[in-house]
Amino acid sequence: MLISRFYPGSKPYSHFNKIAISVLSGVLCFGLATYSLNVSTNDVQFIYPWAIVFPLLVGMSYGRKYGFIAALAGGALYPFLLWPQEGFANVLYSLFLLAYFTFSGWFVDGNKERSEHFYRGYFFLVGFVLLFFTLTFLVLYNLILSLNPPFWTDRVVNHLPNGVLIGFAIKDSLNFVFMVVFADVLLHLPFVRNVLRLSVYHVAQSNHRIFLVGIGITALVLVSFLGLDSFMIHSKMDGTREYRNVVFIILWFFALIIIRVLMWFIERRNVMENALKESEAQFRMLSDNANDIVILHKMDGTIMYVSQSVKRILGYDPEEMIGANTKDFLPPDELPNYHKRMNTITKRESILNVLQRFPHKDGRMRWVENSGSLIQGFGEDYVQMVVRDVTLRKRTEDRIHENETILQEIFFQAPLRIMLLDTNMRIVKNNQSYAQRGQTQNMKGRTLCEAISCSGAEPGQLLCGIGANCASCVIHNMALNTLESHTNFNKVEGILYKKENAGIVKTNVLVSTSWLVLRGIDHVLLTMDDITDRKTSEKNLQKAKAKAEESDRLTSAFLANMSHEIRTPMNGILGFANLLRQDEVINEKNRSYVDMIINNSQRLMLLLNDVLDISLIESGKVHVIPKPTGVHKLFNAVFDRFHLLAKEKNLALRLSVPDTPSPNVFADEVRVRQVLGNLIDNAIKFTNEGAITIGYTLGRENCMLFYVEDTGIGIPKEEIDNIFIQFRQVEYEYAKLKGGTGLGLTISKKLVEMWDGELHVYSEVNKGSRFEFSVPIASSKKGFD
Repeated sequence: MLISRFYPGSKPYSHFNKIAISVLSGVLCFGLATYSLNVSTNDVQFIYPWAIVFPLLVGMSYGRKYGFIAALAGGALYPFLLWPQEGFANVLYSLFLLAYFTFSGWFVDGNKERSEHFYRGYFFLVGFVLLFFTLTFLVLYNLILSLNPPFWTDRVVNHLPNGVLIGFAIKDSLNFVFMVVFADVLLHLPFVRNVLRLSVYHVAQSNHRIFLVGIGITALVLVSFLGLDSFMIHSKMDGTREYRNVVFIILWFFALIIIRVLMWFIERRNVMENALKESEAQFRMLSDNANDIVILHKMDGTIMYVSQSVKRILGYDPEEMIGANTKDFLPPDELPNYHKRMNTITKRESILNVLQRFPHKDGRMRWVENSGSLIQGFGEDYVQMVVRDVTLRKRTEDRIHENETILQEIFFQAPLRIMLLDTNMRIVKNNQSYAQRGQTQNMKGRTLCEAISCSGAEPGQLLCGIGANCASCVIHNMALNTLESHTNFNKVEGILYKKENAGIVKTNVLVSTSWLVLRGIDHVLLTMDDITDRKTSEKNLQKAKAKAEESDRLTSAFLANMSHEIRTPMNGILGFANLLRQDEVINEKNRSYVDMIINNSQRLMLLLNDVLDISLIESGKVHVIPKPTGVHKLFNAVFDRFHLLAKEKNLALRLSVPDTPSPNVFADEVRVRQVLGNLIDNAIKFTNEGAITIGYTLGRENCMLFYVEDTGIGIPKEEIDNIFIQFRQVEYEYAKLKGGTGLGLTISKKLVEMWDGELHVYSEVNKGSRFEFSVPIASSKKGFD
């Protein structure tokens, strides 16, 4: 690639000015076409259409669209002016010129630096010219002339001999190839580039002198040649003009070729002489202030220059690296890649963004990104390397890659069926779920109905949504609604009828859809979970629950009936036992036996009452009947009932109520007394010394808190939740000795919950317990609306 520097000239033309110049060049080409140089040699008339250089210059300077404009403005129309007798052949010729001027702008842009890409386009354009005229004259020319209409046929020459056609092909090919060379030479002249407002090559400043000297020598040769051969010219005056034109064209052609070669040679020599100087100045200006490391070394790896940033990135002082070899700083496993890159650079191919490891001076390994290219100066090749520290980016990319891998694994290994659908319900991506059930792992490109083996799909149809049952398909409708409304749907149950080997299988699915936009295109992410087994389990659980509830109802009814039946004879036993105890005839020993019968019968009656209560509550036959109730009256009645029982155990039963009047509660007085009685009875049972306090406080949300507090044995924290379970007591030996059904607290909790109250317990082992339950104030009537 030629390395050259541009000096900015005057301000470039505007788009409108370029169009005006393009139109003007087309008009000049058309207007000056008749002044072409003509030479007639037997059957072949050699015409040099020099005026086409105008639109060709425009195309090569400004680009293809301006070359196209110049062609339409007249550059492609001059065949109709020069050769009106050729009829339809001019149409093909004009189309060639239109393509010729347009193609010239595809490969050359006068506003940019010339490169090898230009020369590839240059030779392509020449090849296009040669191919066109070869095919046109040798294959199509006679055929096109024969297609002329009758009024034109008499004015053209049909079926020219092959020798004439070959002559036409050669002379027209040479004409247009010569025009390419001529336009290229003109574009290398600073004068022409200034006229066209293009940037001027610094190394092309001497091209004016080369061009003038070349033209001068050509003119001198022409004059000398004509002077030496003047006798022949004067002896044949009828051929003077043609002969002079032939000589001029030949000399002019070779002169331009020589001028172009000289320009190329001198430009390249200037580039080679100035490349290292310019590069060094640029290096020192840019690299010393650059964040990246800039290294200049010879082809054998000897480092000639290192920028100051190497100290910050790799820890080396530039003086430590200058004179050393680049291979001395690379880890051994990087050397093969280093030699491979050097071979690439040797072939004059740049390397870009090559990732490698490079050790820091302290031994830490850093990741760097290298870009390198070959430069020349003072007869020697050098390699320019730009080294960028990308350690942080590499670590970030590794983390991103790791996260992407994890997400991809989650996507593919998820137990749900996941599909990414486009607007045509075709699968863009799917996970590998259900592969163990015989499903195809990769369904990309297939439709939704194929992926889910939908039984509603029409035979032979691959589209989703055209079947008779698609209107009721929850999966298709959710995906379609998500695409249309951009709304997500979560966990919608539906039924899918799938085609399997055994026939049509009904499947319960749980479907969710999400709207996504990927690369500007709407997609829907569909997840589907087969919940057939779960639905079956739920139905079985519901049946089992119904049976259990029925069993509980039967059990409760049985217990209630048995409790009622047992209480009748027990009342008789208690009655006769009390009569016996009042009889003065029996002695003290028998009286103690009667007392034992009475005590055990009373315990049995309490057990029967508790069993009856819990069975009635669970069967739904117990109802609370709330009404305004005085709190003081309620607590006094409870206190009078239990203070003698507490006194028998030497316990103090205390009543703690505020002195101020309290509002009434809205509750069932019988059930509230039952709850308080159960709590006080437990407190007396499990308290050996101290006191039992009952009372109330105002709670939150328009309710009162009734409480019973004791100094008894307490309850371990791990057992607090168990005390409300039926027939369950704290596993203490003391509790076992005290006996009881274990239903009192269960009944109390269920009764409190019936009026939307809450029962709480706070306890500490060997220090006592406190039970609280809430009761609504009469003004709020909470729980009984």
